[in-house]
Amino acid sequence: MSASPLSQLAITTFRYKSCDSTNLMAKRIIAENPLAAQLPYSVIIGEEQLNGYGTNGRSWISPKGNIYLSFIVPKNIVEKAHIGRLSIATSVAVANVIKNLGIKDVSVKWPNDILIENKKITGILVEIEGEFAIIGVGINIQKAPSINNKTTCIKNHCTLPINIESIIDELIKYLLNEYDKLQANKFNEIKQSWSLMCPDLGKIVKRETEEGVFLRIGNYGEMIMDCNGVIKTIFSVNQINSVG
Repeated sequence: MSASPLSQLAITTFRYKSCDSTNLMAKRIIAENPLAAQLPYSVIIGEEQLNGYGTNGRSWISPKGNIYLSFIVPKNIVEKAHIGRLSIATSVAVANVIKNLGIKDVSVKWPNDILIENKKITGILVEIEGEFAIIGVGINIQKAPSINNKTTCIKNHCTLPINIESIIDELIKYLLNEYDKLQANKFNEIKQSWSLMCPDLGKIVKRETEEGVFLRIGNYGEMIMDCNGVIKTIFSVNQINSVG
């Protein structure tokens, strides 16, 4: 008998008015309430984060009015999905939810940024905690931190009424759909969706001291570059910058 899709299984939700960060709360749940963590799926939602963080521990400013949530991904998905696959799948889900708000010029940037008109709208952080993966998602809805005019929020681009609870519900639906695909070994389908939204593909990009043509993402979400005829594979989660 085949396993039921994740989207048909019960989801346990933990909600907080305020928390250090939803990823940290997820880690506490795994440590203190392992039975809850072992349920088919758990989501942690916070109205604000007091100590939000992103890649490499960088601070993520987290005022009320935005979306902050984390998923505890069960062992059966972690076993089938590399951390890079989870990151790419999450990016596809989030980008599609934003596009469904009627917002144009939504794009993705490797490894897991979502952009509107080339300004960052979302933060995604995937962490491994024991047998689980924790996937944190932050979406600027009403407010965006001022970082060199490189960030924005949904309110600046959406002409439709904004209902945060409706967006969260749709986000959960889309994330479950993408994770169902991972469970069914359909990462190629996810890669195709991601690639169609990535304007950097086929262009020269720079990562630290390396520069080359961004050819594609690989089978585990890695960036594959052509650096003057030398093909390089990059698993790092550090950002890249388009240069041409």
